[in-house]
Amino acid sequence: MSEDTILIAGGGPVGMTAALALARKGMPVRVFEATDGFASDPRASSIHPASLDILEPLGLNPEILRLGHHVHTWQFWDRIDGPLVTLHLSELAGLTRHPFRIQLEQHVLCGLMADQLRTLGVEVEFDSRIASVTQDDSGVGAAIETPGGMVPVRGRYLVAADGGRSGIRKSLDIPFEGYSLSELFVVVTTLHDFSRYGFEDACHFADPDEWATLFRVPNASGDPFWRVSMPVLPGVPREQAAEFEVCSDRLQVLIDPGHRVTVLHSNLYGVQQRVAGRFREGRVLLAGDAAHVNGPTGALGMNFGVQDAMFLSDQLSRVYETGDDAPLDRYDRQRRTLAQAILQTQPQQIKARLEMRDPEERRRRNDNMRRLGSDPERRLAFLKEQSMLNSVEQSLAIA
Repeated sequence: MSEDTILIAGGGPVGMTAALALARKGMPVRVFEATDGFASDPRASSIHPASLDILEPLGLNPEILRLGHHVHTWQFWDRIDGPLVTLHLSELAGLTRHPFRIQLEQHVLCGLMADQLRTLGVEVEFDSRIASVTQDDSGVGAAIETPGGMVPVRGRYLVAADGGRSGIRKSLDIPFEGYSLSELFVVVTTLHDFSRYGFEDACHFADPDEWATLFRVPNASGDPFWRVSMPVLPGVPREQAAEFEVCSDRLQVLIDPGHRVTVLHSNLYGVQQRVAGRFREGRVLLAGDAAHVNGPTGALGMNFGVQDAMFLSDQLSRVYETGDDAPLDRYDRQRRTLAQAILQTQPQQIKARLEMRDPEERRRRNDNMRRLGSDPERRLAFLKEQSMLNSVEQSLAIA
């Protein structure tokens, strides 16, 4: 291994994107993943138009488009008033090469990236956790915890994409500023077909207590799954909230009387809204959840992290070309500024829109959503925001 190697901690979508982008630029990389494989339990699955655009140069899109479920509409419901507006992503044609959203499980996406890396001579090193990091004027040293013991490695830079509980971020004493929500949320996977009730493939369902987001994800062995994210109702004990029967009861608000949802998988989680105090510490760069975490509404987390990885790979490429590491400070300015502006506000704005309680505020919200459907200018601006095209434009504008 050359001391010019870029070490990457984390084999999730962000670490794998960074590795593939750098390897395609001819830069030496090593990827260390703490677990024994890509986790196949339900996680992030939405790939926005902006992400499809920036992933295209990596050669992934033909397989992403073949394997993924194409989503062409975005719908907003109110529990009492029913469907309010259906927006068509095709209106983004001309602003993006991909005027649609793709639903594809993140472990499938990571597998596609691993295949591409393999053709470039890079293998993901599983069961390999970066346990400690040191750095000096010429490079980064890391101790890799493996089943066979600790292994020392050295590289020129380290990309920390090791998740929201990032051990690397903590070891560098980088503050993780923000707050935790007191609520709990549950994500349910089912084969129950919600389209029979009029729900589109991506839908927000508004209610003060029982709001939900619904979307379809591909199922390699048959009809697409439906995935539903919703808050745990007050009074439901934490230890019971993810039980299949409890989740099935909770889903009754979305379906016709007499119907019942069979739950295949459920996952309970809490939500934090946090951004690291800095994305660069010398030769260590934070990306993805290691740098920022946010609520799930809007499906922003993985997409924003993929954008981190692509912008970081561009800046690292400039460093290797010029020997000047100033572009890494630009990465910090670009991505941290937008993480604070977008990830700390947009998910909460969507959530607030879904759970409005005051009847007059709900009436105004519903009227606004209906008007959105008949106002082309506002509709396009809204679609750009929801598809993360704005975040790419804003990042490029930050010097």
